[in-house]
Amino acid sequence: MSLPTFHFHHALTVALLALPGMAHAQAYNYPNGSTVADFTVTDVDGNTHTLYTYTAQGRYVLLDFFTLSCLPCQETAPHWAELYQTYGCNSADIVCLSLDYEANTVAEVQAYSTTYCGPWAHPPVVTDALALTDVFGVGNAPNYCLIGPDNVMINNVIWPVASMADFVAALPVGSGVAPQACGVGMAETEVPAQAIYPNPTSGLVQLGRADVVSVAVHDASGRLCTTRPVKAGQLDLQGLAPGLYVLHQLNARGVAVGSSRTMLE
Repeated sequence: MSLPTFHFHHALTVALLALPGMAHAQAYNYPNGSTVADFTVTDVDGNTHTLYTYTAQGRYVLLDFFTLSCLPCQETAPHWAELYQTYGCNSADIVCLSLDYEANTVAEVQAYSTTYCGPWAHPPVVTDALALTDVFGVGNAPNYCLIGPDNVMINNVIWPVASMADFVAALPVGSGVAPQACGVGMAETEVPAQAIYPNPTSGLVQLGRADVVSVAVHDASGRLCTTRPVKAGQLDLQGLAPGLYVLHQLNARGVAVGSSRTMLE
């Protein structure tokens, strides 16, 4: 198996990676099984994220140390974003944080997410995260790592990443982590109703909002059935059983901007 060409941020790391057994990107300062120190970071939207606050809630925290010019970062970004959206957009058992360790502008990192995250909701991004990168001992990118609810490093290098399943496979057996819709439990009355057509539908639905990138599809009981991307304003419900569905329409940040009901014939 060939390894990706990683982006290095200082010469010392390059020298270290020349040593046998050190070719993978990893958080060198936190070997698997070690306790990770608490930290607080602020994302480009002004939201603060504190590790021990999340873990005290029994949640798993996944970190993505990346740079904008890193090709493997770009190639795996859609799988990372799919994980974020599929598992609740940081509202459920998993918290995903993207840490840009270059001094890029907010506009640059937002453009990166728009370009490489595909149709999925975009995980929160912290820019200029070099200080935290040095605390973790990360020297190259991408570096995906997983921290457990007990603040212990479970996996300091999740690699290779060929699909969202590789992130899910890193979770401990019996973790109980399950897919959740972004904003799960939100009442339909909290977002405006949006017209869709045709309705009823045989599978293809045209949405009226241009900012919708994906739809969380719930059955009549409120159970999340699937989350599907929107392409050219169109949602494909084919493959689902006939019946009534509630569609939570999500923008690029995973925020519900509309809700619709449809009958699938």
